[in-house]
Amino acid sequence: MSAHDENQVALWRALSTLFLDTENDNSDYDYILRVISEGDFSHSEAWSTLENDVAPACAVNLYCVAGEWGYFDEDWLVDRIDRKRFNTKSLLYPLSKYIHGVFYRGHIKEQWCKIMTRHQETRT
Repeated sequence: MSAHDENQVALWRALSTLFLDTENDNSDYDYILRVISEGDFSHSEAWSTLENDVAPACAVNLYCVAGEWGYFDEDWLVDRIDRKRFNTKSLLYPLSKYIHGVFYRGHIKEQWCKIMTRHQETRT
């Protein structure tokens, strides 16, 4: 695994749970919020990480019918995100991002709304 900030990898790991073959619940959202807080990320930074790093790397799992994924291996996740980041230099990247985004944008927006709702609930 290449050298990455420990907090960044923790955020990738936490956000990747949104793409597993399980139904997310408040404990998942609490975990994500805790990692955001402990890593000193703003909600804007966390959203950007979800949209630009984690979703492109993990969204394929939403459409995979082969078996159940209970977690993403950390080395695989980091490598996959690194490769997706490298591909941003491709001339076809904007088109690819748009096409893939059509498939997962609704999912990540719905999940992000649930995370922010949970954040509001736990603050009151």
